[in-house]
Amino acid sequence: MANAIALTGGGNDELNRMAYNLQQVKNVGKASALDIKQFALAGVDIYGMLSSYLGKSVEEIKKADITFEDLSGALIMASSEGGKYYAGQQKMMETTSGKMIVMKKKFEET
Repeated sequence: MANAIALTGGGNDELNRMAYNLQQVKNVGKASALDIKQFALAGVDIYGMLSSYLGKSVEEIKKADITFEDLSGALIMASSEGGKYYAGQQKMMETTSGKMIVMKKKFEET
């Protein structure tokens, strides 16, 4: 999930919100429409990821019950080599804004 958030330009707030959201889905056993919308609001292409993972169209996904296992499997697949969000944190750190974050943290440590 961190790779996806990093590549969509999110930060710790979005990552924490998505981790909390994923934990709620795990506790309930399936995702509500609001849970799925939270991923989309954070810029994560959750429908595209689920479509690839489950081998179903986005329209089918929108009508189906999405389980925690579906979400976690899609996130793992998207973060694996060849996936949409593979090495997202590393790629983000290579951008200008990523380099600025590193410099700021180093400055704060001194």
